[in-house]
Amino acid sequence: MTAFVKQDRDGFVDWVAQYGRPPLSDEPYTYRATAETYGSGTPTSGTRSLLLELEQNTGAAHQGHPDTSYRAFNYDLGKHVPITFDTVFKPDAKPLEVLNPIVHRELIGNANADWDPNVEEPDAHTYRNFALTDDAVTFFFGENDVVHDDSGPSHVSVPRSELAPLMP
Repeated sequence: MTAFVKQDRDGFVDWVAQYGRPPLSDEPYTYRATAETYGSGTPTSGTRSLLLELEQNTGAAHQGHPDTSYRAFNYDLGKHVPITFDTVFKPDAKPLEVLNPIVHRELIGNANADWDPNVEEPDAHTYRNFALTDDAVTFFFGENDVVHDDSGPSHVSVPRSELAPLMP
């Protein structure tokens, strides 16, 4: 996790060094990383999730608000292994068939409608940032990851009961 934050921050600093202060702006560039933890199960055999919320404010296209992205780190305490989108579901499961209608319904309002041109149909990479709790799996989407309207980041919490047939 430390290596990820260092690399992300270094990328931001390099960008600032390359492009300098935006014209006609008195606002300083900002970079902020905040963390939130989640857990499920017991302290010895459950899971722990660490979610980093990364905000970069460089003005320009994001004048007035930062560009927000996420990076999640999930760990199985019993097996001592990381948990990824590929391992949180059974190998033969088809999670996108279940997740995409739920995300569409939550973010757009109608799970049966065609994907709006301003909405990216999520793939496995889109769902890479998630947190596990006893009750739900919450997926975090950075600005423009799913909905292309600069309205900021979003998240969708899916009850574990809806995902239980797909999970080991």
